[in-house]
Amino acid sequence: MDLKDRENGPSGSAYQFPHHVGGMDMAAYVIVDIQITDPKTYETYKEKACSSVHAFGGRYLARGGVVETLEGSWKPGRTVVLEFPSVQKAREWWGSELYAPIKAIRHASARTQMVLVEGADDPSQGEKRR
Repeated sequence: MDLKDRENGPSGSAYQFPHHVGGMDMAAYVIVDIQITDPKTYETYKEKACSSVHAFGGRYLARGGVVETLEGSWKPGRTVVLEFPSVQKAREWWGSELYAPIKAIRHASARTQMVLVEGADDPSQGEKRR
């Protein structure tokens, strides 16, 4: 089940995704695996993307650092992890008019895999609601 299914419910039923826990929005994370195909153009993307992320309350947690595969055969390229104050803010950023032309630069200079992950109810406990 993905986040859209959790919000809309299976087969369109009225499932309400709990964006708030204890009156506070839950953080959300955008994780990106990037295979750069045009490094020069991608540098332009990097310069412009940061301000768009910040405009929606986001911040970079990881941005192209060294990656080590601990299990499996996944060999990601450049890896980026963004944190947003909520799933809604992450989606607003991704679908925004501000980010659209910047996203086009990324599409022209890289192949990407991108996922949106909801944060844990209580990250200090390492548990997830079900």
